[in-house]
Amino acid sequence: MKLNIDGAWKSGNVAGGGGVFRRHTGSWFVGFSTKFRVHSPLASELYALREGLKIAKNFLIDKLEVETDALNLKLLLDKVKDHTHHELGPVLREVTQLLGEN
Repeated sequence: MKLNIDGAWKSGNVAGGGGVFRRHTGSWFVGFSTKFRVHSPLASELYALREGLKIAKNFLIDKLEVETDALNLKLLLDKVKDHTHHELGPVLREVTQLLGEN
């Protein structure tokens, strides 16, 4: 299964995100979209990823490839232990835990 996610952010704390799950054949499985109250584009990407991973867990998806266009998010997740005091630290740690489950 593959999860493509994207976040969108507007000035202030207006943001949203969503994603789509596709089977190994490329066919659509399920999609989602939601609104967030966050303060940066990076946070909207992270929250979209968290929502997608929670959905994957609910559907008992145990093998998952994740795709995002947010390179900064990938860099943060690769070194989450180096960012213990980052403002997004708790959500980063939750996401890495969910990633470990998938």
